[in-house]
Amino acid sequence: MIALGLASCGGGPALKNVPQPNTSAAAGVFAAAATAATLADPGMNRTPEKKTPEKSNRPVAGGGTVPSDVLDRLDARAPLEEEALDVELTADEIADAPPLPPPIVREP
Repeated sequence: MIALGLASCGGGPALKNVPQPNTSAAAGVFAAAATAATLADPGMNRTPEKKTPEKSNRPVAGGGTVPSDVLDRLDARAPLEEEALDVELTADEIADAPPLPPPIVREP
């Protein structure tokens, strides 16, 4: 029994003389199978669209009241914001402005 175990463990790999398959032929077979599957059902590899839950259009109940000082502070800031929008730039200031980044285009 020990002699059989030692004989089977020694030496080179048992399948060293087995012929190896042609890898380019195997790649061609797999490419043909992928093409056939794509022609059979072109939309098979697309991921399903995620369904988003529909938003409710029901009105939301109001939470509480706003203190009057908050509204007064907002009214005091309003003229400052309107003045900031009325600024006119000269041609030199426009030319010195950094360029805008390109727009992001998303494929649907």
